[in-house]
Amino acid sequence: GMALEDWVTVFALMAASMPIIAAAALWASRPIARQFASIVAAANQVSVGTFGVSATVVDSAPAELVDLAETFNTMTNRLAQYQREVRDSSAILAHELRTPLNAALGRLDGLMDGVFPRTNQQFQIISNQLHQMNRLVNDLHLLSLARSGSMELEIEAFPVPDLIAERFSWLGHLAESHGVSVILNSDTFVSVSADRDRIGQAITILIDNAVRHGGLSGTISVQTLSTESGVHVSVSDSGPGVRHHELKHLTDRFWRGDASRSRHSGGSGLGLSIAAAICEAHGGKLTFENRDEGGLKCTIYLPQPVRSAGAVSRE
Repeated sequence: GMALEDWVTVFALMAASMPIIAAAALWASRPIARQFASIVAAANQVSVGTFGVSATVVDSAPAELVDLAETFNTMTNRLAQYQREVRDSSAILAHELRTPLNAALGRLDGLMDGVFPRTNQQFQIISNQLHQMNRLVNDLHLLSLARSGSMELEIEAFPVPDLIAERFSWLGHLAESHGVSVILNSDTFVSVSADRDRIGQAITILIDNAVRHGGLSGTISVQTLSTESGVHVSVSDSGPGVRHHELKHLTDRFWRGDASRSRHSGGSGLGLSIAAAICEAHGGKLTFENRDEGGLKCTIYLPQPVRSAGAVSRE
């Protein structure tokens, strides 16, 4: 029932508004296009082996795309870490295995040639070198299980302070030799459901690391805290700490921050990697931070209840 003039007016208005609508749509879609373009550009670099690249996060893009970009960056950072570990591990692993192997072979050749007397002390030296190699192989095997999600956990409920006291009793002689004093600050009622042996291994690693690198005549503080989300176990020392940009490398395999972190004082560089892998197998994490008063603070976080696909209950 519209007149021809009315139809002409409607079509004229539509024709006039279409460019405006198209321009507005293009302007509104710019953040989306920029975010997609950034992710595509970064993905192209990853496809040719540049794993450390990150996509630019466009804050004005939709939240879902921002989450996609951040997840992509997390993935590339993890790939870069794996690439670095694979590249460095071959040479470092060969060195770590060759040193005790050459020492054991040299000592054994000396015994066979009569250079060294065939005493229990000489055989003990060879045994120590072979045990060092065996520990390194076992540590690498544990990391491989954790990375593949194959680490089996035997879950049981236990009080955390009792486990900490037990592990400190094992390392008491080491603390005494370094003149380190220990402060335990934990609620006696803090309990956790986890693999007791594995968590004990992680705590032992952190205590050993604090004793060896916390400075002579220093102080180690261990604190447990139970929250609604989980249990926190913190081990702090009074040493020099770690440079801020090195905190993210503490769990890299074979990484040592300085020359003092050698196999004579700090092992092969796998300890913190193992502790982090144990925490992750429990659905938790291991974090590090420098204390304002000096020293390094390492914190184990275990969510409750424990979430792990490989967990089994211990009767």
